[in-house]
Amino acid sequence: MPVDPTPLRALGTRGSDGSVFLRDTGLGYRDGGEEQVLRLITRAKDISSTSDELIQGAVDWAQTYHLHPSRANVVRCLQLPPDARVLEIGAGCGAVTRYLGEVCAAVDALEPMPARAAAARARTRDLDTVEVFVGELSDVPAEAAYDVIVVVGVLEYVGEGTADLAPYLEFLRGIHERLVDGGTLVLAIENQLGAKYLAGAPEDHTDRPFDSIEGYPVGGPARTFSRRQLAALFVETGFAPAFRAAFPDYKLARAVLGELPEVARSLYYRIPQFPSPDWVSQRPPLADERLLWRSLVEAGLETDTPNSFLVLAGKGGPSQVWRDDVAAVFYSTGRRSRFAAQTVVELAGDSVRFVRTPLTDEGPRPNDRFRVVGSVRQFQPGEDLLNHLASHPEADLQALLGRWLAEIDKSHEGIDDPTLDVVPHNLVMAADGEPRVIDVELVGPAAHDQIVRRGVFWMAHHLAPISPAGRWGSAETVRDLAVILGRAAGLDADGAWLEQAIHEELAVQLEVQNGPQLGLEWPAWVKRFEEVLRNDLSKRLADLPLGDRLPDRMRAAQAQAEADRQTAQREIEKLHEHLAAQRAQSEDWKSRYDALASSRVLRIANRCRRGLDAALPAGSRRRTLYQRISGRRG
Repeated sequence: MPVDPTPLRALGTRGSDGSVFLRDTGLGYRDGGEEQVLRLITRAKDISSTSDELIQGAVDWAQTYHLHPSRANVVRCLQLPPDARVLEIGAGCGAVTRYLGEVCAAVDALEPMPARAAAARARTRDLDTVEVFVGELSDVPAEAAYDVIVVVGVLEYVGEGTADLAPYLEFLRGIHERLVDGGTLVLAIENQLGAKYLAGAPEDHTDRPFDSIEGYPVGGPARTFSRRQLAALFVETGFAPAFRAAFPDYKLARAVLGELPEVARSLYYRIPQFPSPDWVSQRPPLADERLLWRSLVEAGLETDTPNSFLVLAGKGGPSQVWRDDVAAVFYSTGRRSRFAAQTVVELAGDSVRFVRTPLTDEGPRPNDRFRVVGSVRQFQPGEDLLNHLASHPEADLQALLGRWLAEIDKSHEGIDDPTLDVVPHNLVMAADGEPRVIDVELVGPAAHDQIVRRGVFWMAHHLAPISPAGRWGSAETVRDLAVILGRAAGLDADGAWLEQAIHEELAVQLEVQNGPQLGLEWPAWVKRFEEVLRNDLSKRLADLPLGDRLPDRMRAAQAQAEADRQTAQREIEKLHEHLAAQRAQSEDWKSRYDALASSRVLRIANRCRRGLDAALPAGSRRRTLYQRISGRRG
């Protein structure tokens, strides 16, 4: 749909890479991925927002961040007007820009770093809806020209870490000035008091645990805010903000949560997946993020403590880019685009339902064994089966798994393509005590026994991190737990079935998951994927979230240090005793020598020796014999 050009499009000079140069911002920041990202984009045939090809070339976090299809999910969940004129501030290498250009009539993407602007231009090279500019907000004409302004991961940097609110307010006022009445600012930012930070994860910008929740006492390059602080900033600059929660964060969002009704509040902690990734350093083993988030939700603090905020701030009134009947949106991530799905949690009167659709219209390919199916399912209240088993040690494991096996039988009745997804982590314990299937995405040829093996395999992986380490008796590893669960489900008691389960699951994942990645060729990718499956089975339960934590390890280390100190002390005492005995013996020998040296017998012997020395001629045989006996030398 053609729209009038924005005032910004009349400015600047077009460079050889296609971007429009407004001003040299002097920004020297780089994360090291820009040049390789540009090369990957330039060579790629598929540069869409859901491109499988691009992410397969990423070999590190910086490249993954710029190319991952999940980057756009934080705005993909919105109802952006097709005829909207959009300004994106901080386009980076164009991951979000690409999606905006696919769904909106005109997008002006603003990026202060030329290297990133070049990548963003390459990413949108086939979209005449997009123009990429090198510059900052101050370079944009101060006119109300945009229906939507998108700011993802930028606000935290505009003050360069200062606690002074002035630069943040100035930035938001500049945005307000460039929005039309009724327009929306879409802003994503990490939460200063996010659940993962409360659980001990290092702060994303400073890599220091507890840094943001302590108010950045050491300082840093960026500063995030609490919900209350953000709301005050928006209100003071003339916006009407509405907040959404992004998990694991806005960077690679899997879920965006809005307001859930009381009957479905459990979805706040059932939809996100934990633990959230640590993007720089691994967190110390402290609190379990999953249980912490659940406690925060049950305390009514879910709007204050998500990992990231998606703020929808309207000018002149509430924003209209989030449908009133939508409570949440979540995505399957890490899959090839044709196997990915979007699920919208819709409110229909007093009921809640899940509306699932394929993420793209690509459809299955001729050789695909599996496909994604759309569906509409009513919300099923209850407790997830795995949580029930983890928190109820008295639960009859064999009986519950028997009911699950009956559900598999039901799913096969009269169906040519049964679903792979009738597995324990997709079951909920309903009010009548019966398990119900709640999550079905993939269908395709799968025998009953394969689904059983697959279900137990993943059941062990999902149960292990949410169960106390001692919950499963003698089990020490995830493999041990799988054997116990398999026995309860009627599989080989010795766990021999696991080898077959690994190879079957490897085949499923290699078809569905996006790969090869990390720059690997297919054989190396297959080997790496199999190693991951096997290594996960080898994990010690004590090393998982509810196993040994940092305080436990510190106490164990202190106890070991004390035991080592006591052992060393005992050795020192033995050494002192030995030295004392040696000293006493030495004193005894000295006393004996002194006594002998002063004795009358020794005096007589010395006189005799001196006499013999004088009496025996030098060189005589008798003198020589005497010297040998007495040990004397001439």
